[in-house]
Amino acid sequence: AKSATVHFTTDGSLPSSNSSQYDAPIEVSKSLEIKAQCFLEGEKMGRTWQQSIEMHKAAGKKISLTSNPHPKYSGGGNGSIVNGVLGNDERYGDAEWLGFEGKDMEAVIDFGGVETFNEVVFRFFKGEGQWIYLPKSVEVLVSENGKDFKPLAKQTDIGGETKVADVQVKLEETTARFLKVVVRNFGVIPEGRQGGGNGAWLFVDEVRVW
Repeated sequence: AKSATVHFTTDGSLPSSNSSQYDAPIEVSKSLEIKAQCFLEGEKMGRTWQQSIEMHKAAGKKISLTSNPHPKYSGGGNGSIVNGVLGNDERYGDAEWLGFEGKDMEAVIDFGGVETFNEVVFRFFKGEGQWIYLPKSVEVLVSENGKDFKPLAKQTDIGGETKVADVQVKLEETTARFLKVVVRNFGVIPEGRQGGGNGAWLFVDEVRVW
């Protein structure tokens, strides 16, 4: 029997049976869109799979969290918030979103060497009917040694009308090896709302550094 093969493209075009065959991990060094299609004897099988990857400056770097996410919403592991892949705009249960129940998220990213950047973009989920609230604040700090951190910027006016909020923190051009981000949980849900009196959930997707 003939076996099916998977062919892919990285330039946004639809794959054909003449496109590169997927037989080893795809090396990613810049932002791209991967599209893959299964073929059997030259005929398409099933739907085209696609995934955008944003190679920001923290993508693929080492990350450590002070508190781990809730086991039920631990995504693809803590590294999923710096893997260059954005979570689903409509659902918070996929492998990219990390959920924290009543807790802050504090993470240290180790660039592995000195890096220069001037913007950090956070991505949060908002679903107040499911007890998921945008954070109270986000803070960005830097360090040369991974122990002594200097605060750079803090933002407290975090809002959004849609299910996903992108929060941009603009910085003066900064050079550092370690970047710390502190995301403060909304806190206790007000009485009269769904989940009133309980600690809010915080859902974090990618933390992008540019």
